[in-house]
Amino acid sequence: LGYTYIQEIETYLRQDIEDDLMLEARAIASVIQAKPELIRQRLDIMEATQISEHLYPRELGTPIQLDGYLDDWQQYEERLRQFDSNHALESTIDQKDITLSFQHQAGIYKDYLYAIFIVNDDRIVYRNPNSLRLDKSDHLQISMENKEGEFIRYNLTTSSPGWVNAFRMSQDINNHFSVANEINIKGEWQETNGGYVVEISIPLGMIGSRLSFAIADVDNRNERSIIAVI
Repeated sequence: LGYTYIQEIETYLRQDIEDDLMLEARAIASVIQAKPELIRQRLDIMEATQISEHLYPRELGTPIQLDGYLDDWQQYEERLRQFDSNHALESTIDQKDITLSFQHQAGIYKDYLYAIFIVNDDRIVYRNPNSLRLDKSDHLQISMENKEGEFIRYNLTTSSPGWVNAFRMSQDINNHFSVANEINIKGEWQETNGGYVVEISIPLGMIGSRLSFAIADVDNRNERSIIAVI
């Protein structure tokens, strides 16, 4: 009787687990069917990670003053890393014709991540103040998973040099309009002889397990289409 009872309990528990797994599978299938763009975004992140370099933010001895100048970073100059056409995530021109490149490093001081981008760009195209789209000018793309595991995109662009804030983008990667201003991601944009410098800070509390940066290049002020993303 005891042996039979144990067999029946085992069969019941196995069937219960199978039913739970089936319910979870159906729920996941419903999400995928309703929002396939979420799966495409995760695949895009994985593909980009494979051809990019890992980000290693190091501790900073002092906070960074967001002014678009390199003074605060000079003591960490050996940490700068070069990104060029070999790191292109997408382009509408031949790789050999991509002129965009930049040096980058990131560091942590207390509750903030600081990052600097020293961009070489032969044609700077600023945002048209009358346009709501955020992909029609040179810009910094920020993608991350937050503490809750939610995938979030931000664009940082400006209509003129100076103080800048990021814009939170739609989860739909084909939607290039902002859904909200993100005042917690802030920085400075300054022109240089060969391009521009972008210096930003992000509260560490916003960042989860994944974070990536990319620079998008727009050269034609009339067509205003992205020709390369590195």
